[in-house]
Amino acid sequence: MVQIAENAPPQGTVGDSYRFTFTAVPGDTAASHWAADGTLPSGLQLEPGSGTLSGRLAEAGTYPFTIRATDTANQSVSRAFTIIVNPGLVILGDMSPSSAPPGAQNETVAELRADGGVKPYQWAVVPGSAWPEGLPQIDRDAGRIAGYPERPGTTMARVQVTDAAGHIATTDLVIKATVPSRWRRPVGSRRVTRVRIARLLLTVGAPRRGMFGHVTTWLSFLGIAAPVGGTAWIVVYSFSTPGSHPTYLGVGVLTSLAAFVAGCFVGFLLGIPRAVSSGDVRLNQSAAAAATSSGLGASSNLAEISDWLTKLVLGAGLVELTRLGGPVSRLIDNVAAGLHASGASAATVQTAKVMAGAIIFGYVIMGLLDGYIVTTTWYQNKVNQGS
Repeated sequence: MVQIAENAPPQGTVGDSYRFTFTAVPGDTAASHWAADGTLPSGLQLEPGSGTLSGRLAEAGTYPFTIRATDTANQSVSRAFTIIVNPGLVILGDMSPSSAPPGAQNETVAELRADGGVKPYQWAVVPGSAWPEGLPQIDRDAGRIAGYPERPGTTMARVQVTDAAGHIATTDLVIKATVPSRWRRPVGSRRVTRVRIARLLLTVGAPRRGMFGHVTTWLSFLGIAAPVGGTAWIVVYSFSTPGSHPTYLGVGVLTSLAAFVAGCFVGFLLGIPRAVSSGDVRLNQSAAAAATSSGLGASSNLAEISDWLTKLVLGAGLVELTRLGGPVSRLIDNVAAGLHASGASAATVQTAKVMAGAIIFGYVIMGLLDGYIVTTTWYQNKVNQGS
């Protein structure tokens, strides 16, 4: 009786041509007819006379089936087999970006990912394709793009992945290389703006202290410690002055909050980043756009509104400077009235006026500086990231 050899059919990949011949072990009689019981891989057919399984694989999956051989004496024998059909090799569109830990030599830009085919994969740049200058090519085994380019710019590159069966998939990548921290333009090629000055103050640290020392420490004290200390001072005053302590505390806290918000608003107006003035933009739109390099367009509506409000606030303030004494004095008197009891002594009233003036002017100045610094640093960075 005929016997079926144990050699198993190999796995395949969707889209590949497939051909495998089942063989019979020599016996008393030879196989004369072959048949399959079960589900053959989609796209394949079994030749009854030769036992050849052939065709083009059409659908991925695991296909168990049974091959039955019948000899010339009309005796049959069966053997079970399984064919694994892998999905076609593709490069996934969702790259997984990641960053190296601080101080690392290279920064990981992205890790390419593939699916289907037969693992392991091998990655490479398609020969002749463009690639950012100075950026190391793709890690052959991991598909990782890491390192620093020598120049900023945008490059269209073509990469490919090859699986263990020799299948190749390609895709186009747009690599946007930003200016790394160690890359510097020649002196004179960078415009001096308020944004650059503010960033310089913020980045002065241990490596290059210069005349400013640790400016970030000063800014932390200004933005956090000073308002906290001022609030603590208001609390101490409120509970050390005879009268209604909750009233004094409420007046002091609300006044300080209002003054701080007003100062932040003025600081925001002064700190809106722009490369040229709104008047220049209207006179020469194209030249202003060419001069802009900070990421926020010079023709930004927000920049023009900032110009207009800044001129309005400062202009009106300078014109009415000599007349501001009376309104400011009345404001201090009104706030001070909520910081002392009715019928208090002249010394207590004078102390309340000093306290009211200190709250108003102190918190306005703190808010102005905080608003200006945050706007020219954090806000500018957000604009650059979104552009």
